[in-house]
Amino acid sequence: MFKARAWQGIIAIDEVERLGNAEIVNKICDELRKYGVSVWAAGHTVEGVPSKLANAKHQLYFATTDPATLKLIDRDGGTLTRLKPGQALLLVRGWGRRVVSITVPRELMEAKRSFKPPPEVPVSTVAARHGVDSYKLAAVFSRNACEALYRFVEGRASEEELKLLSELDLRGARARELTKLGEACLELCREANV
Repeated sequence: MFKARAWQGIIAIDEVERLGNAEIVNKICDELRKYGVSVWAAGHTVEGVPSKLANAKHQLYFATTDPATLKLIDRDGGTLTRLKPGQALLLVRGWGRRVVSITVPRELMEAKRSFKPPPEVPVSTVAARHGVDSYKLAAVFSRNACEALYRFVEGRASEEELKLLSELDLRGARARELTKLGEACLELCREANV
């Protein structure tokens, strides 16, 4: 039995205006709130934002000149158009509105500067090396496929994994060989550290 408030966390949805007022998004937001998961929305306009997110108790707006946002949030245009970097308009239902300053701890900034993302995985380069279509390679590339491929080359693949590899055209007609697509996918898995 699930205990209320067993989960906790934050889910941030970027480009939220692209979702539209989808009923499923509103339902998901309601369900997540039951378990202490806060859903935050980030976007460039308030148009098209799902109603559950648009009517959230806490709302944070950064500087904008978007007409739809100004019309709904800052009718006189005296706040959102004049915010400085690091400032935001905080709206809290039942409490009011206030301009706040956002500060980021120095440790977080230092960690961000030292973070180096892994190089991009060259799907088209790997596909060309193996003579396969890059779209097909991208379509079959997944964590499940990678794990199945690793176990296959080690000789430990389960019947379910063998079936998956056959369905994805990664395993050849002979029991112990990979197709060209399978070899390309295996290389991509290794390059991506999946």
